[in-house]
Amino acid sequence: MSRNRIVIGVVIAVAAIVAAVVWVTADSGGGGTLAGTSWTLTDLDSGGVTGTAPTLELTETDASGTGGCNTFGGTYTTDGDTISFGPLASTMMACEPPIMEQETVYLAALDGATSYTVDGETLTTSGDAGTLTYAKA
Repeated sequence: MSRNRIVIGVVIAVAAIVAAVVWVTADSGGGGTLAGTSWTLTDLDSGGVTGTAPTLELTETDASGTGGCNTFGGTYTTDGDTISFGPLASTMMACEPPIMEQETVYLAALDGATSYTVDGETLTTSGDAGTLTYAKA
């Protein structure tokens, strides 16, 4: 009788550990936590990056960085593999036209992002306005 109780106890303990691991994994948001991370854009909607690469820095609730010319800041939220930015505010300096065009597309894609994944040292955000691929800075 006591051997059955030990086996049952071990099964319950293993089940509790598995449940805890599943809960932590499910709460990690798209494959990893974003808070406290910094990223450098490596690809803008399959078009590469021109000049100074845009950046993205994330805290628990705030997003900031550069668009290649201007700095920006705002908030973001995640839920599972979904992400939402905004509102985002940016400085308004003028730069060379190719950099300004890239920045406009970048900020629109960031603002329109609806999903994300973290795969090792790579962050990818996607939405109707485009896909952004970053390398961990």
